[in-house]
Parts: sequence; structure tokens; C-alpha cells
Amino acid sequence: MALALITGATGFVGRHLVASLRQEGVKTRLLIRNRTRIPLSWFNDRGIEILESNLADLTGVKRACEGADVIFHLAGKSDAEVDRKNTGDHREHTGFSRILSEAASVKGVQSFIYFSSVKVMGEASGQCLNENISPQSQTPYAVSRWESEKLILANTRLPHVSVLRLTPVYGPGCGGNLMRMLRLIKLGIFPPLPDVGNKRSFVAVHDVVQAAHLVMKNPASNRQTYIVSGDEAPSTRDLYIYLCDALGKKVPSWTVPFGVFQKIARLGEGTNIIFRRRLFPMDEISLSRLFGSAWYSCDKIKRELGYQPKFRLQGCLPEIISHGSGRSYD
Repeated sequence: MALALITGATGFVGRHLVASLRQEGVKTRLLIRNRTRIPLSWFNDRGIEILESNLADLTGVKRACEGADVIFHLAGKSDAEVDRKNTGDHREHTGFSRILSEAASVKGVQSFIYFSSVKVMGEASGQCLNENISPQSQTPYAVSRWESEKLILANTRLPHVSVLRLTPVYGPGCGGNLMRMLRLIKLGIFPPLPDVGNKRSFVAVHDVVQAAHLVMKNPASNRQTYIVSGDEAPSTRDLYIYLCDALGKKVPSWTVPFGVFQKIARLGEGTNIIFRRRLFPMDEISLSRLFGSAWYSCDKIKRELGYQPKFRLQGCLPEIISHGSGRSYD
């Protein structure tokens, strides 16, 4: 029976991946930093082995890689954590990936699957981006992911390597901007957004797990990078309407003009520059994230591996809302 080593198993995507692997009877070994975040059911599952170690500890990482057939490397901090603090966390991402990939090659691991982010490609374009686009990494987080991708793919001692670039992931227990938007709408303090025609890609966590299984099982995925997204790319206005509907709230007949958001963002940008701190939540970056496009194609993984997104955001929102907010991977 194959043995799968998973880093970042206690995160949002990691928990779903562990559950899926166990359903298929795959033995799993979890390399974690803190046992307090582990579901109690994992301790009672004889098919789950738990090792506690920091990814910076080469000895502990080598021990974790011993006997593993495949590694799913999900561990890492979110873009918000890295970009907001900007304290060198982005260098940790790359350093951890280097240590893990080198330990894997020494210990004879056959397959290494790295969970990256579409943020390495940038998101300021109104076009649908695919894997042929040269990375436009601009933030510390995006740079760290891009550097990790390159060093893992360059490790020729690993027989099989694949990179999955995830769009924002949703599902029961997710977090991130989607949940923040939902909470503000629920409180009645999120302004009615105008439709500016932007497009935002998302993917259901179960579809991410589907992609992980496909690259693990298909030799054609070796040395390949795949965007993992859903088929839909709603505008921010669409998201606002979806969330209002799911919460049972009436969608206002009026909207706040885009120009108002621009003026507020300029004011916030100036305030943050003057005080050299991000005191004002709405600035140019926030404006871009709210109204810019982040639109990506998953045609390559569909064509080469048979990936087919099975979920749509609007249909999943009731379950997400009933579950409540939680942690997200990226």
C-alpha cells in the first residue's frame, strides 16, 4: 500500500485531502508543527501516522520522508499573512520547499506534488490567463511561490514532480476574502457593488482534491504545472448577489458608483503613505482586489489529465454558510 506524506495537513485543503486519501485506503503520514490543531478522529485512525517537526529541521524532515511514496506539500502561510507582515516569511516558504524536496530525493520518494498559487502569474489582467503566461510575481508571497516552484521542478533526482497552481479555494470551513465579504454582508455593512465587468476565478476544495489524485496517478503530469480552477468566473458584483441570495437578504436596487471607491482608495493610499503603516483598509491594493480581474483557465489539466470541475460556487454557498467560517489554505 502506498504511503503519502502530507505537509500542511491541518489547513483547509489539507484536511480534505487527508480525508479523501483515507477513503481510498491510502496510508498517510502527517508532518505537522502543532498537534493541537489535529482532529481527534485522526489519532484513532491506524492508517494515519503523525510526526511533529518543523520544516526547517532537516533531520526531522528526512525521518518524515523515510518510506514515503508520494509527498503532497501544502504547508505555507497565506498571501495575506506574508504580504501584510513582510518579515521574511516569504523566504521561509522557499527554504522549506528546498529542504523538503532535497530530503525527498535522498530518501527515494517517487512523486512530489507542490501546491502553489495562481498569484505567481499576477492578476491585473482582464484576460483569461493560462500556463503559457510568464509569471509576473510582484508581492513577497507570489515571489516565494514562484521560487519554490522553480527549485522543486529543477530537482532532477525526484522521478516525478507536479505543480498545482490554485485559484482561491472555497468549501465548508473555508476562510479568506470570500468569508470576510459574507460576514460584512450579513452584518449589513457591505456596500452594494457596481458591475465593472471583472472576472474572478474560484475552485471548490473537492475539485482541488480531484486534481491532486489525478497528478498522483498519471505519469503524464511529470514536470508539469497546472492551473486548478472551476469553470465559472463571476464578477465581484455577481459574488455580492450570490452572497445576498444565500443569506436571504434582498439585493439593493442601488449601487455605490465605482468612482466613489476610487476616491476612497486614493485617500487611503495617501494616509498609509504619510503614516508609513496600513491604517486605512481601502487603498489601491484593496481596490484592485475588489474590482480587478483574476481570471484563469484550467483547460490544460482538463485536456491532459481529464480533470472536470464538479462544483459551482453559488450552489455550495448554503453549506458554506451553515458550516461557518474557518481556515483557508491560500
